[in-house]
Amino acid sequence: MRKVHIFEAKSGDVLAVDIYGPNGAVLLAKGVKLTDSYIRGLLENGIRHIYIHDIFTFDIEEKPMISPVVRQQQQIHS
Repeated sequence: MRKVHIFEAKSGDVLAVDIYGPNGAVLLAKGVKLTDSYIRGLLENGIRHIYIHDIFTFDIEEKPMISPVVRQQQQIHS
């Protein structure tokens, strides 16, 4: 798996981790094949980086992809 900027993602890439939206719900689940529409939707939800499956990259530690809005809410309630 490798981490890519949302502008580097392309239709056909496969997500390596779940992506969560502002309300904490899963926007796209691990294993989903990206489409141009999905990529635009992620960008509109504030997602800037995603993890995609890549058979040539094995050394990246997986971190949850959380919308900036959720991150701010978590900080406020901490």
